[in-house]
Amino acid sequence: MVKALKNAPLTFRAMALIVCPIFLTAIAVYYFYIRSALPTLQGTQYVSGLINDVSISRDEHGVVFIDASTDKDVYFAMGYVHAQDRLWQLELQRRLSQGRMAEVFGESSVNGDVWMRTLGIYESAQGSKKHLSGAALESLEAYRRGINAWATAGNQLPIEFEIHGITFEKWKIEDSLAWQKVFSLNLSGNYKYELLKHIGKQYLSTDAFDLLFEPKVNGYRRTDIARGLSLKSATHLLDLQNHFEQDLKVGGNYVGSNAFAISGKYTESGFPILANDPHLAIQMPSLWYAVSQKGEKLRTQGFNLVGLPVVIFGRNEHIAWGGTNMMADVQDLVIEAPDAENPERYWYKQAWKNFETRVERVDVKAQFPSFLRPRNKPIDFMVRNSDNGPIISDVTQGLDQAVALKWVTLNQRDKSYESFYLANYASNLEEFRASFVDYVAPALNLLYADKENNIALLGVGKIPLRKEGNGTLPRVASDGEYWDGYIPFDEMPFVLNPESGLIVNANNANVGSDYPHFISTEFAPAYRANRISELLAAKKGNNEKIGVQDTFNTMADVKDTSVRDLLSLLVTVSPKKERQQMALEYLKTWDLIASEESIAPSIYYRWIWHVKERLFSQSYVSVWNHKVHSNYMKNIDTMLSEKRLSESLRSNQRWCQRNQEMQFKSCQEFLLFSLDEALEELTKLRGKNMENWQWGKLQTKTYAHTPFSQLASLKSIFERKHPAAGAPNTVNVSSGFFDESRGYISNFGAGFRQTMDLSDRNNHFLMNSTGQSGQFASEHYDDMVEPFKNVQMHKINSEGKPLASLLLKPLQVHYRQ
Repeated sequence: MVKALKNAPLTFRAMALIVCPIFLTAIAVYYFYIRSALPTLQGTQYVSGLINDVSISRDEHGVVFIDASTDKDVYFAMGYVHAQDRLWQLELQRRLSQGRMAEVFGESSVNGDVWMRTLGIYESAQGSKKHLSGAALESLEAYRRGINAWATAGNQLPIEFEIHGITFEKWKIEDSLAWQKVFSLNLSGNYKYELLKHIGKQYLSTDAFDLLFEPKVNGYRRTDIARGLSLKSATHLLDLQNHFEQDLKVGGNYVGSNAFAISGKYTESGFPILANDPHLAIQMPSLWYAVSQKGEKLRTQGFNLVGLPVVIFGRNEHIAWGGTNMMADVQDLVIEAPDAENPERYWYKQAWKNFETRVERVDVKAQFPSFLRPRNKPIDFMVRNSDNGPIISDVTQGLDQAVALKWVTLNQRDKSYESFYLANYASNLEEFRASFVDYVAPALNLLYADKENNIALLGVGKIPLRKEGNGTLPRVASDGEYWDGYIPFDEMPFVLNPESGLIVNANNANVGSDYPHFISTEFAPAYRANRISELLAAKKGNNEKIGVQDTFNTMADVKDTSVRDLLSLLVTVSPKKERQQMALEYLKTWDLIASEESIAPSIYYRWIWHVKERLFSQSYVSVWNHKVHSNYMKNIDTMLSEKRLSESLRSNQRWCQRNQEMQFKSCQEFLLFSLDEALEELTKLRGKNMENWQWGKLQTKTYAHTPFSQLASLKSIFERKHPAAGAPNTVNVSSGFFDESRGYISNFGAGFRQTMDLSDRNNHFLMNSTGQSGQFASEHYDDMVEPFKNVQMHKINSEGKPLASLLLKPLQVHYRQ
């Protein structure tokens, strides 16, 4: 080799001298910092903090089976395996909840840190800890010790720690409780819709506002709105929320799930079947972790959230449960009235009150390469709280208004974790319901099934009762307190054993018009729920029993019934150009299935986007800032359903003639112009040949990694993506954003899927969206991505022989905190 290099041409030798060291360095980094960080999965390990021996087994997909003689040891082992597989994820989640991301990622994370510190998520978690029972605290304590036992045992930390030059601080109970509150924030984005409506009321023409929002603004007078939140404040806060959704993957439109329960009288096994697939922003790795837990009393399996030790959605020997976001309105924006002469106080309930204040400091890492740059000065800022909540308008500089966020999750008597802890031990419906009496947030529809052939839906969470109005627009605080407690637990939505033998929820309304309390105006459209019911009812109608495979097929369904009304109008347009004719032919023969192979979805979804954009581009009254228009437009398409748009276009031609710039004479002319815009856009993306416009080539499911998806050199290593079927209103959800150079980037969808047949504990099927491990060198980093895409399910077997088995034995030394 050396002789060959000596005889090689000079250019080649020079290249070899450069490339070889780089190659050898890469190999060294891979083995010493990446491969060595993979946990030992077999053999015996002695750890402090255990009571008795614990067996940890893993099957071919890395699903973990924990077998212990005490429940505390189960929770210890849960922390241990989370640390083995997801330590970087735990670190990120903790820093996010604490508002400490800028310490690692620099200036780009400052706004998010200020936001989280202002909300006071971590302080709220510290307060909640005081109200938990001894048993619940013991489970979190054991989990905490399990994480720290692995993280502080001298094991090589994941490569992300090495690259960013940080170590792992010991986990605390508050870290788990704070992450549950961030999860609640993920499912509680109502204040965003308050902002959209508030801006729209001042910004949109009357008819445009009525099309988008009526009759959703009952109980408010325009004068109330005009004297409240300024347009500048509202738009800045909307910008902040959009940043939070896009960059931190917290919140979004119709964040929720599909869940359905089928009575045993209609199933192949004769026992109920419960299926569930939660929808959130997708990421690498998944938020979820598949596990089977066996202790002294504990017999649970399913999925838990990384950061918590208990099963959130799953089953035990007697019952099964899943959940969807209720979409409840549990947030209100409140405009405070500070004293102009003394800004440290505000007027509330006919008296001056002092703001509660504290000073927060955000440490900011220097930009790369940090060792060549001077250290950034810490950022100090003041957080103010009123009786209504944190003053979130302080997050944005230059605002002269004090806007508080009133939000149930900040209630420090929050025992939500304890509710799920108790539910893991419930053996019947009565015990399961009792577990959630003190539950606070996020508000959920819990679907339930048991071996006694009961199926049920339980609405859980604290939903405020308002003295006036329904909280859909910002409120002036000087009007006085207007939350009057919460909907009583016994009056929350509840369904038990309906005659149909089927309960379905997909974030749609969970109550009828006769329900006495206000829950929300932001329920998801019922398209997904109706489609699930349609598919399962078809089996019943043919006198066929429903099996677990039918639930898989249902969760895989990508028929978009939401397009039916508007599509029937679009295909009546008379084309004037050959390419318009070709596009319309695809739409006329479309079966509404948004499959990867179909071309019609690409044409339809882009056409509708341009229709909405063109329709509302002239709907705005005179404004002071053009930026408002662009940011507001990002959210318009989520507010206007295709059905309502279709009704408007059919009933009133003036909607098509309102664009002053183009002066369309008819709806046909308007629609054809919008179609041309869509065709031109698709041509730039996919070429002139429409045969290359398949939906799967236009839409890409993207599982981004934090932070390496932001680095071109590492993106291909850590990120995973694939062609995607589905749309926002299909059962197999796919949603995201459109990029002019890349097409649709689907970054929102199911995080896991599972089906539980109550006939047998091992008749349990699941699949995570990515893999069990967060370390890319592991075979379980992405081994579930492809089967998840194809809705293939993995049957777990708690009595089966594992592929890897690790025995944890107690080390007889006192565990030090």
